[in-house]
Amino acid sequence: MPYRKVGVKGMNFKMDSTLLKRLKNETDLERCESEVSQLAKSPYTEEERIHRALDVIKRHGFINLQTYANINELKRTAASEDLRRITARENSPLMSVGSGTHKAWIATPHPSAEIDR
Repeated sequence: MPYRKVGVKGMNFKMDSTLLKRLKNETDLERCESEVSQLAKSPYTEEERIHRALDVIKRHGFINLQTYANINELKRTAASEDLRRITARENSPLMSVGSGTHKAWIATPHPSAEIDR
């Protein structure tokens, strides 16, 4: 069954039935494989990533998402998920402050914060 609707990065185009018939007779259309990449894992363990973040926080007082991603060789999406998972734990050594584009992470002020999983 031929496809009548084509999407191109957020733009939709629905072709006329006569154009569809003409294309069907004159061309061979085939589906392309997606170029979506998998999220790469960091070469560092979670404990090492936390220590690296705490080193930056010790020097600068905070760490933002891009810096965390860079120092741990992660994409921003993977870095965001990692920080969300780390800060959600009880006794996390990191906590988030701010929101949206102004979100940053600082060291947890209470001494019971642990690095262990």
